[in-house]
Amino acid sequence: MDVDLSPNTLRAYRSDWADFVAWCEPRRRRTLPATPSTVAAYVTWSGEQHRPATVHRRLAAIAFEHRRAGLAVPCAHPLVRSADAMVGWRGREQRRASVPVSIDDVLGLVGGLDESVAAIRDRALILVMFGTGLRRTEVAVLDLADVALRGRSLRVSVPGRPEIVVPLGSRPALCAVTAWRAWIAARSERVPDGLPVPAFCPVDRCGRLGERHLSGRSVARILARATERAGMEPGRITTRSLRSGLVLVAASKGIADDTIMRQSGHRQTRRVRELTRIGRVPPTHSQICAKLRTG
Repeated sequence: MDVDLSPNTLRAYRSDWADFVAWCEPRRRRTLPATPSTVAAYVTWSGEQHRPATVHRRLAAIAFEHRRAGLAVPCAHPLVRSADAMVGWRGREQRRASVPVSIDDVLGLVGGLDESVAAIRDRALILVMFGTGLRRTEVAVLDLADVALRGRSLRVSVPGRPEIVVPLGSRPALCAVTAWRAWIAARSERVPDGLPVPAFCPVDRCGRLGERHLSGRSVARILARATERAGMEPGRITTRSLRSGLVLVAASKGIADDTIMRQSGHRQTRRVRELTRIGRVPPTHSQICAKLRTG
């Protein structure tokens, strides 16, 4: 059975099983085989300490150890499933919704960046994401060949979507075209050999470019650092904030829903209309912060 799992998964399962054993021992509860009531109690306790994803993985580790020992798996019992569902619901209630960005928010995100190679990359990444409505996983896998400068606009090709056109911005500080040109200039003599070349890649402290693509998680971390640098509340602005912010800005200019959807990649008109409904437009990050400051 071990050969079917990656080394990282096995390592995680060993750690999770050790946590379960450490919880059981002082409570004098049996681990192999564990009763459904023991596992349910552990799930409830673990859900108070960790995120639902961690609890789900620990359940998988418990199931794995029981199967490896040839014992009945207690994790499918209604008691355990109920406890696991409760952990999931609590996690959903605690999860904070991302806030659509305003133009001022975007200015704050990119305005605090310096002129280092990494900062030039971050500025281009944030403005390209805002201008295209790309998800973090989509922008992470872009190749250099997928982004082209044509005249006064940026053309971005994403599989399964029409070509996305980002026009020249009304202000240089907010212009994805200008930011992309600066990023290309910064990496002109640093592009590594080999194909495909990532559009956005890691940059070390010395300004050296990596040869691989960024991960979606790396994109989220870049935005989190920019948020912190701008003095905004950590966690309130996410990559989804850029995507929904594009919808709000476009709607404020009177652009039709179907045109917005082609740009942002939204597939449901309902979601776009939820964001742009008159009188129910979500507050921007700046508005929330101002309200908090005034009490």
